[in-house]
Amino acid sequence: MRLMYRQMLGFVAVILSLMAILTVSFISVTDQTIYQSTWRQLTKYSDSLVWDSIRYNPKTNDFAGFENSALSSNARLLSRQDVHFAIYNAAKKELYASNGFTPKLTASDWKHLKNGDIVKKKADYPAFRRVNVEGKESYKTSSEMTLIIHPYFYKQKLVAIVTIGTFVSTIRQNVKQLLKNFVFAFLLALLVALVISYMT
Repeated sequence: MRLMYRQMLGFVAVILSLMAILTVSFISVTDQTIYQSTWRQLTKYSDSLVWDSIRYNPKTNDFAGFENSALSSNARLLSRQDVHFAIYNAAKKELYASNGFTPKLTASDWKHLKNGDIVKKKADYPAFRRVNVEGKESYKTSSEMTLIIHPYFYKQKLVAIVTIGTFVSTIRQNVKQLLKNFVFAFLLALLVALVISYMT
């Protein structure tokens, strides 16, 4: 009997070690995968709101800005999914900020954007601007967010920068749920393996 228990203990130790390795690998891969998926989705949202609201001069066919009503409509839809965005022009002037979303763009960000690169950030603490009844502005730092900063060109000229992001807590909730499901399945498999090993 002692030999059987020692064998079972060794078997459990191997299973637990394997579980620990797989869990760490799973968390790492899943975390990166979910962030990549989120960035892809944010890019689609960014493209959609730009194409919905961009306006051109009918005579010269030049870029003529954005239509605020279209931006406001998109802002309402996206805010229901905890997605917020801000639009800047090439002169770094803010053109629109959904729900007062005012992320800061660094000199390094602008350098990449002018080269046509999309900037991705995992952890930023952008502010949300609030305007009170008297018309005074105040700023409140938000929770951690992940965001992309997307440059848009027209006739090879930078015309707009879209910063769009969502809360990191939303992503972490998805990771936690996947991890719970993974651990539950692994423990169930461990229990079944122990029962089978005991019976044979």
